[in-house]
Amino acid sequence: MALQGTSLKPAGEGCLSIEFTDVNNYSIMNQENRLAELKELVEADYHRTIEFKAHLRETSVPVSTVYVSDEDLKVIHDVIEIED
Repeated sequence: MALQGTSLKPAGEGCLSIEFTDVNNYSIMNQENRLAELKELVEADYHRTIEFKAHLRETSVPVSTVYVSDEDLKVIHDVIEIED
């Protein structure tokens, strides 16, 4: 998967938007079969159905960082690894 330099943003109920800064990676992933493959991988590993959309982001737009607490993560009923 060509996901280097990407960020994820919510895109509605059960949908995530993958924002690309690299036009080549965007071109690779912005195909129905590639997005379907990613959906299948997520379903197999996390037992969740999530739709994905791909968007090319202007490189001049800053990427915002969102920090979450342990409490925020409790709504995700899956194993979460916390890195130090």
